[in-house]
Amino acid sequence: VSYFFISIFSLLFAMSQLKKHILNLLLCLEALVLLLFAMLVIKLSSGLYLSLILLCIGACEASIGLGSLISSVRMSGSDYMFV
Repeated sequence: VSYFFISIFSLLFAMSQLKKHILNLLLCLEALVLLLFAMLVIKLSSGLYLSLILLCIGACEASIGLGSLISSVRMSGSDYMFV
């Protein structure tokens, strides 16, 4: 089993365990996108265009996540998710 797959599964497990804090979920999601980017660069050395698109999508996802976190904190006063 590859190091990348172990890292992906551990990040997905961490995301399933950290359901209360939005900031922890966003950090795990960013680590997952960065890991996928590293996997694309290492495994597909000719797929630079695809990895650049993934990096742009990751940056957009981070900005949307940060904006929603800020609006949630302004509304409720904390970053807890009440499930």
